[in-house]
Amino acid sequence: MVALFAFAFYVALAGSVHNLYPFSTFAMFAGGHAARASRIVARDGAGRVHEVDGFARWRCDGPLRVEHDACAQHGAYSQVDYQDRAALDFLGAHAGDGGEPVDLVRRIWRLDGGAPAIEDCLVAHCRAANVAEPR
Repeated sequence: MVALFAFAFYVALAGSVHNLYPFSTFAMFAGGHAARASRIVARDGAGRVHEVDGFARWRCDGPLRVEHDACAQHGAYSQVDYQDRAALDFLGAHAGDGGEPVDLVRRIWRLDGGAPAIEDCLVAHCRAANVAEPR
């Protein structure tokens, strides 16, 4: 009975303070799943996709925009901001004179029923040196 009271008190308090640590309404579990997921990846000249850390000496044309509106033509999709920032940070930390042509793309997986469909949104044309085997 005490446990039930403690749980009810926690739920009431978390609902009133709206995710003020250490209380949480666990909103991340309340919504439905995203119908489209995305990630920043490198696509080589043969069309194979790699993690960005599979290349070094990155040199890209123009600014690298990974904000959601940069690929608005692909409709609504989810993105994980810290992963996008990590990819851009890696490119900045491993900048150089380039190598083979590589496209930096946002790969979008459509998961709204049936077989997943894949769309790529070009972020930038780049050059980089392949330092790892394709994954």
